[in-house]
Amino acid sequence: MLEDLTAGLALLVERPFSVGDCISVGGGPSASVLSVGVKSTVLRTSGGDVLVVGNKDLASGRIDISDQLAVML
Repeated sequence: MLEDLTAGLALLVERPFSVGDCISVGGGPSASVLSVGVKSTVLRTSGGDVLVVGNKDLASGRIDISDQLAVML
């Protein structure tokens, strides 16, 4: 949990992506960013699934930011 908080603060300060951006985490499916919080980030896939990803996982993995329009805001 402390790792999620630390990573969340880093994401909020560095802002590698913003709400509405289309990203892919760790080579997974593209998803639009719905919110970025202190402990987790909420994403929505093109299929409509909502994913809550711990910020520790985001900060430690590869994040691809697409220049496509965000998927299903």
